[in-house]
Amino acid sequence: MAARVIVERALDPSSVGRNYHVTNPAPPLFATAVKVLREMGYSFEEVPYKTWRERLASCAADDNALRPLEGGFGPMAPPRSTFRLDCTNAGIKANTISEQQLRRDFEWCAKVGFFPKVRQS
Repeated sequence: MAARVIVERALDPSSVGRNYHVTNPAPPLFATAVKVLREMGYSFEEVPYKTWRERLASCAADDNALRPLEGGFGPMAPPRSTFRLDCTNAGIKANTISEQQLRRDFEWCAKVGFFPKVRQS
């Protein structure tokens, strides 16, 4: 859907000079993504936010792909309430991400090597 919105806006002369937030206004819960990944055989250590943030900072060397994420997470955990952007001007009105879609996306990530192979126990 995001690609369609970007193309439509790029071809629409009335879009010149305007900003569009092409994001999902109702993203799937992080817990849903973790659930799908666990069902696929991945395991995760659950740690407090402070510990997670320290680990992110320690592995985000200048040449690490995680480096841009480091500044996005402050010393306090983000609130549990969901922050939503109004994306209706970009044509996005609802969450289209299901567990099945997450599974397809994650399987593709594993297939092309973005995710490590699942360890067989």
